[in-house]
Amino acid sequence: MKRVLAVLMAAMTFGGVASASERQFTYTYDTNVLNPGDKELEPWTTAKVGRDGFYAAFENRLEFEMGVIDNLQTAWYINFSSVAAGMGPTR
Repeated sequence: MKRVLAVLMAAMTFGGVASASERQFTYTYDTNVLNPGDKELEPWTTAKVGRDGFYAAFENRLEFEMGVIDNLQTAWYINFSSVAAGMGPTR
């Protein structure tokens, strides 16, 4: 346990500078283009739960964007998901 706390303290002490851009409209996708050399890491998670019986699904996407030249950027995506489902209530 002490080792874990030491690693966490070191990570918080020696961590790098992080920045993020402000999103004006959180329910829409902004079309801002990154400046050359700028990078952005954007995680997305969508949860789907409920329905009849037991059901839980999580869809995840990790997006890495990078500005290439003026008014041009590129992006890479990693998509992964998980589903847990069971039978509905017995009658």
